[in-house]
Amino acid sequence: MLLAGDIGVAKTTLAVYSSETSPQKPLVQRQYPSNQYTSLGAVIREFLDDIRLPIQYGCFAVAGPVINGRAHMTNLPWKDIVEEELSEELNFLFVRIMNDVEAVANSITHLLPGDIRTIRAGKAVPNGSIGIIAPTTGLGVAYMTWDGLEYRAHSSEGGHTNFAPNDATELKLLTYLWQQYEHVSNERLCSRGGISDIYAFFREDGLSEVPAIKTSLKQAEQRQRPMVIIQEALKKNPDPLCKQTIETFVTILGGIAGDLALAQLASGGVYMTGEMLNSMLPLLAHGPFLEAFQSKGRLKTVLANIPIHVILTRTVLSGAAGYGLKLIYRGIKQL
Repeated sequence: MLLAGDIGVAKTTLAVYSSETSPQKPLVQRQYPSNQYTSLGAVIREFLDDIRLPIQYGCFAVAGPVINGRAHMTNLPWKDIVEEELSEELNFLFVRIMNDVEAVANSITHLLPGDIRTIRAGKAVPNGSIGIIAPTTGLGVAYMTWDGLEYRAHSSEGGHTNFAPNDATELKLLTYLWQQYEHVSNERLCSRGGISDIYAFFREDGLSEVPAIKTSLKQAEQRQRPMVIIQEALKKNPDPLCKQTIETFVTILGGIAGDLALAQLASGGVYMTGEMLNSMLPLLAHGPFLEAFQSKGRLKTVLANIPIHVILTRTVLSGAAGYGLKLIYRGIKQL
């Protein structure tokens, strides 16, 4: 049996699979508040004590970089998660740790039709590279390449590359952010916090803030404030400040996704994921997003053929499970 996990700052989801189940159908699944535990091992031990099943393998996706089998959870007071140490603590035959967006990449080959919404069908090249971008609390990036037999997922910290403005407004926005942050990365703009920063920029630049929206933002939890702005921007008669904020965010997202497609030559397609994107679907299918995606000079025609999809469901857990089950099936520790 395999124990798979989606390890986030707010919550940890654990699930059990057997070698005869699919990554979408766990035998048992539980969710725990991460900040109420001292370590990942502590969460897992409570889960194992509860379910009492004979588990020998573990595969866990974490929100952060994984280097040489070691992951550091920057926003949790946990010690580093180390594959060998966790395996020994749990008495498992092996443990694999991966980045959460790498896990999303691993889920792509077994997504169900209802799991995705195609923004642009394009013309996918068989076995072409695939890019994954996930604007959430941060900006996750991963990619997949074909090795001659199957797709292999690769993690990346491409979300922390420098933000590059594409017009005068974005240059002004960058200058505004330079006054507040030492490093203005793509993640700084293309994330939940990015929406709040873009909103503040346009407010200070002269767009008036409606009192009702101001009140709603104050009453909402910090994590939910971007959703308040998105919902207002999508109304039939939207607030101008919210509308400008989200249109700018979508344009920046399109430019970054296009850069990702070029950097990886993602001829097999680009997949985007994240709760915010599900709310923005009407804005992604046309207009500024697609224009910014393919506005890359001489390679515009190449980008015009790349398929773009949005993953509608959270697939971190199923991606980790799928990889772990494949390891068990092959009887090896690394692919």
